[in-house]
Amino acid sequence: MAVNITLTSSMRSNLCALKNLTTQMNKTQNRLATGLKVNTAIDNASSYYQARALNNRASDLDALLDSMGQSIQIINTAIKGLEKSGEMLEQAAVIAEQAYEAAIIPEKAWFEAQVGPNGAVVSTAQELKDAVNSGKETICVYGKIDYFEDQTLTMKANQKLVGTEYFTGYTGNKKFSEINFKGTQQNAINTGENSLISDLCLNFESNSLTTSNFIAASSVEKVYLINLDINHNVYSSINGNLQGVIKSIDNAKINVGGIVNINSLGARSGFALDNSAQLTIDENAKVNIICKDTTWGMALVYNNSAINIYGKLNAMTDYYCILGNKTNGGAQLNIYKDAELTIKHLYVRLGKSNEDIYNKIDIEEGAKININDSKGKVYLLSRGYQYTNSTDSNVNIYSTTLKNSNKFKSYSAVINWDNFANTEVDEAEDEKVLAQSFEQYGTMMNSFDEIVEESSYLGVNLLTGGAMTTIFNENRDHSFVVQGEDMRAESLGITMREWNTREDIAASIKEIKAAMGKVRDMVESLGNNLSIIQTRENFTDKLIDVLQTGADDLVLADMNEESANYLALQTRNNLAVNALALTAQSGNAVLKLF
Repeated sequence: MAVNITLTSSMRSNLCALKNLTTQMNKTQNRLATGLKVNTAIDNASSYYQARALNNRASDLDALLDSMGQSIQIINTAIKGLEKSGEMLEQAAVIAEQAYEAAIIPEKAWFEAQVGPNGAVVSTAQELKDAVNSGKETICVYGKIDYFEDQTLTMKANQKLVGTEYFTGYTGNKKFSEINFKGTQQNAINTGENSLISDLCLNFESNSLTTSNFIAASSVEKVYLINLDINHNVYSSINGNLQGVIKSIDNAKINVGGIVNINSLGARSGFALDNSAQLTIDENAKVNIICKDTTWGMALVYNNSAINIYGKLNAMTDYYCILGNKTNGGAQLNIYKDAELTIKHLYVRLGKSNEDIYNKIDIEEGAKININDSKGKVYLLSRGYQYTNSTDSNVNIYSTTLKNSNKFKSYSAVINWDNFANTEVDEAEDEKVLAQSFEQYGTMMNSFDEIVEESSYLGVNLLTGGAMTTIFNENRDHSFVVQGEDMRAESLGITMREWNTREDIAASIKEIKAAMGKVRDMVESLGNNLSIIQTRENFTDKLIDVLQTGADDLVLADMNEESANYLALQTRNNLAVNALALTAQSGNAVLKLF
């Protein structure tokens, strides 16, 4: 049951004032405790929701700010990768420039000056054919030429067909100048009077039974073959004709000098001579013959023809050296003082001569013979051996015959029955240096690609064609796309070509310089993109501050003001309590009447 207490109007008025003060003090205390003048929508709905929207936007932008930071790191990674890979390009350029200065084969223009006005430097089949037909005196083959199929190259008198090394003096085991023949022609090259073929790699490939020879000389007084690599890839059986990689007939005379390598894969001998022809291996020359066909081998010598050895002959063949037969006599194999002959699995067949001249082996004292006698089918001699066949049948001379027979006039040769000489040609020192430079160049380019491929951040690599999108606003309708490029060596146009000439190296240098320019352009482009994103990052950071400040202005309490308010409310509260006490005293005065 409620108890009604009657208060005077003044007391009730003071009591209401005291309640209001208590409410205000509680509100002020809450603001002081939270620091906010708007804690809920009840406090101020407009300010509360505006501040909330501003803070929400600031929060969204802050998340985007993190994304912008990661985008900056992606670009920084790409820039660092380009800077370091660019150092590799710079080192590769230095290596290439050093190699250019020491290059073995100069540029084409240099050889044009060497051959003179009556010469030609050729790099195509048509240029070669035109130069020969027009009678150019010195024809220099620059690079690799595939000659016309089924056509013979017929040289004129006094012409020189040479490779670049004829002028540079380089004698390594890999020639720069090369001519390839193919087809059914009887001969690949017909020589002229006083012809010179030098410092070339010559290749002939055919499946024709009629194709016989590679280089042929007929009725000419002098032909010079110097520093040649000859590959006779003719896969056919013998057709009954006199066949050889090098053929000399009808009083023709061929001199072989320098280092000559003959590699025959088909049924062809290394040398073929007929009708008083001569082939001479000059002093200081080294000739290596490899005949992989087991039918014919080192040489065929008929009708008063002769092979004269003054230098070194290494015959890596498994079969004949034939001197004539019953009807083709007068053939000779002459090995002179200080000459050296090395033979593997070979025997010499001495055919019967005509009635007046017999086939003959003549080896001067002082010649050196190396024989691998593992099969017992090996023959070799040196001066002091002279054997003439005067019988009516072919005679086969084996190594055992040489050892045991008394048919030779003397036995004073220097013969090593177990030594088998190495026929490989040592690589020239300048080629080794160039090969080392090219290897270093390749290492630098590999390192360049490796750095480019490893310049990835969070799975994005702008240097291998990757792309990156950066969002700038909370609505995601403002963004910036950075499209990367493939900066690997191949995509920059760098070709790993062989360095055979200065032109090759110059082309590599040009490619590197162009690539360095592209790298610098890419660094500049990435730098501009980085600046854009950093500017937007700074703007977003400042915008977040503005949004948060605006939100705070709407809801934050002024602590000085609220403190002053609270102090004033305390004072007013004390005064209200005292006023209420004074009002109550008027009631106490009535008690004094009793």
